[in-house]
Amino acid sequence: MRTFQTAKFSFLLYLGRKNDIQSLLLKHHAKSRYMNELENDSIWWKFFIS
Repeated sequence: MRTFQTAKFSFLLYLGRKNDIQSLLLKHHAKSRYMNELENDSIWWKFFIS
């Protein structure tokens, strides 16, 4: 019975953390997309300047 309680608790903890993890992933994804766009822009600038 004790293992079931622990599993239930960790599952609730996981549900709580899942939202945090999802928002973190979204932030990271948006950040990396933004960085990729910046890199593409800089490549275009180099192309135009040279």
